[in-house]
Parts: sequence; C-alpha cells; structure tokens
Amino acid sequence: MKQFITVSIAIVLVLFSMATANAQKELILSITGEDVSTVVSRFNQSQTEYKVIIQNQEYRNWRFAINQFRFSQEKAASGSRDRTIDIAFIDNNWLSGMIKERWLEDISGKIARPEDFINGLADAATSTGKLYALPFSNKGQVLFYRLDLHEKHNIPLPRTLKELEQNALLLIKLEKLDHGMTIHSTAIHLDILPFLWSNGGGLIENGKVIINHPNNIETLTILQGLARKKVLPGPEAFVELKESYSKAKNLFIQGRSAYIITWNNRISDFEKSPIAGKFGILPIPPLKTGQKSFSVIGSWYLGVNAFSKQKDGAVSFLNYFFRDKIQRDMATESNSFIPAIKAVYFDSQLKINNPYLQDLESAMANMRHRLKHPKEPKISQILENTIKEIVIEGKPVKNLLDIAQKRIELIFGQ
Repeated sequence: MKQFITVSIAIVLVLFSMATANAQKELILSITGEDVSTVVSRFNQSQTEYKVIIQNQEYRNWRFAINQFRFSQEKAASGSRDRTIDIAFIDNNWLSGMIKERWLEDISGKIARPEDFINGLADAATSTGKLYALPFSNKGQVLFYRLDLHEKHNIPLPRTLKELEQNALLLIKLEKLDHGMTIHSTAIHLDILPFLWSNGGGLIENGKVIINHPNNIETLTILQGLARKKVLPGPEAFVELKESYSKAKNLFIQGRSAYIITWNNRISDFEKSPIAGKFGILPIPPLKTGQKSFSVIGSWYLGVNAFSKQKDGAVSFLNYFFRDKIQRDMATESNSFIPAIKAVYFDSQLKINNPYLQDLESAMANMRHRLKHPKEPKISQILENTIKEIVIEGKPVKNLLDIAQKRIELIFGQ
C-alpha cells in the first residue's frame, strides 16, 4: 500500500510539473553576439509564469534590423501563429528611429531603480522624458596605455591631450614607435567625439547644429597637427588601419603605439595577448586642464517590442536581468562584460576578479550618446567623412566643417 501511495504521489508531481511547464507563457528574446543562456536559465527557474526562449538573430546592419522588427510586428498584427519577438536587442544608434516609429514600448515607471544605471546610459534610450530601453552592458570608449613603458621611463600618466602629446613624442623617440596613439580608420568619428565634447563642442546644442562651432574648429585643428607629428597615425598608417576595424587593436598589441582609444571590452583581447599585464586604463583625456572627460556609448540595448502580447513578462525579465547580483555574476564570469549598474563597481570580491573595474568606473564617469536623432546613421556618415578628410588627409578644417554644417542642417530642416 505504501509503495502504491509513493508511486501515486510521484505521478501527481510529474503531472503537476508538466502542467506548470505547459502553462508558462513564452517570451522570445532576440539577441546577437552575446551568450545569455545562463541568465535566461536562471530566470526561467526563478519563477513559473514565463519561459524565455533565445532566438539568435544576426543583425547585419540597420536596415536588416528594422525589417526584422517590422516583420515581427506584422506577424503580431495579423495574428500569425509564428512567435513574435518580445525582447529586442538593439544597437544604440537605432534607438531614435525605433522610438519614432513607435516600435518600442514605453517602460517608464516599470523598471526598478532606473537611477542605478551608469550616468548617461539610460538617457540614450529616452525621448520626451519617457524610457524605452535599457543598456545591455556599459560598453564605451576608454584610453588604453602601455603601463610597462610608463614605468620603465618613469613617465607620468596623461591628464590632458597636451600631456599625452608630450608623452607620446618621448616614447616614440625612446621606443622607436610608429606613432603615439592609435585610433581607428573605420568609425573614426567615435574616437574623436570625446575630444569635441570635452572642449565644449559637438554636433547639436539646444536643437541647433553646431558642427562648425569655433571650439570644434580648435579641437580638429589640434588633432590634425598631432597627425602631422605622428602622435596620431599619419596617412601611411591609415592605409594599414583601413584594412579592418580590428587592425588598430593589433597595432597596439604589437607594440607599435603607446596608447589606443577603443572599446572597454577589449580588455579580454589584451589579456590574451603578449601585452597581458602590461597595460592600463585611463579616461580619454580632455584638451585642457579642468575640462571633463567623455566616453561614447557603444552599448546595445534591451527593449520591449510594442507589438508583443507578453509585455509584462518582458519587463519582468528586464528587471531580473538588471539586478545587482545578476550583473555581478555576469561580470565575474567574463571580464569582457562591463556592468551597467553603478553599485556593482564597488563590490570588493568583483574588484579582485576584475582588477580593471575601478579604473573603468572612473574612465566612464561621463557617458554620452553620439546623437539622439532618427537619422543618426546618415548624420554620422557625414561627420565620419569630414573628420577623415581633416585628420587623415590634412584638408582645411573650417571649410570642411562649414560644408558639413550645411549638409546636416538640411537633414534637420534648419
């Protein structure tokens, strides 16, 4: 009799488990290039109402992503049995376009402690005071430097661009470097924007285009001069850098420069290279003493599809994903994951596991989105071409900025 009761209870438990699993509402998380399987598994085990299913989606470019999103909305609107994306993985420069088209759900007031995010990260996904997405991680640009060379020659760390210039010229002489600081040929405007911002310039101010602002002219004139002195790569070096985006990283690893501006998640690449333990992290230096240092946001974002039928579940997953413990666990498991939550940077155990974390926190104190505008990709391309002509080819600064000003004003309708 006891055996019969035990078997009966086991059967009931199995049937209950099956019924619970069948009752779970599925959430589709579309993502590319990131392994979130562990977090998703933990979320699925932490509650019984929702089950997240990962859909690995290769977003090759802006247009492909937009078409994929629209296709998902059309499926939802038509009542198709095909599963619609509930949680979307979005590049930061797509946010404004998707918000304008009302493809992202307003999640204002639904996220626990939005003020806990690193300064500037959440702002990139806001419009008219409403929040539409959250940063997957704190990806941004920093200045990597050769710690071993600074120690070898007793050279102080640079706090301004002028100090970096002086250090670079000295190290070029002492170490026979190709140039002082490596920047990228592709997306060069992202490497240059922090210098424009630090000097009070930029692209837009109070809704007006300011690309030909005197401060921008001053900044780009200085940078053009640094290219002539080989503090920045000259035309010959850019021929090599043009081969691929990762070429800049490789030049730094090969010891051909003392500094590089690149994304903070390059830490894992450098730690696996011959310069492991020989590099450090600093803020991108401002032009002058007393100015702020800035970093360009490079994060992808997680947002809720406005056409999802499981919006509450999608928000529930976002709140889980951005818990301090989850962010801390992800940072512990991978040095390339940089947390988006401030409190995680002060975790004593995590600092032991990731000794660069404290430097990253100070290097990324002022995160800024390149531009919040639906036509940001088109505007960025104008800026990209203009900066290349100025810095790489040495063409007249003011003339080119005046031309770029007029072209961008036409896009803004000014």
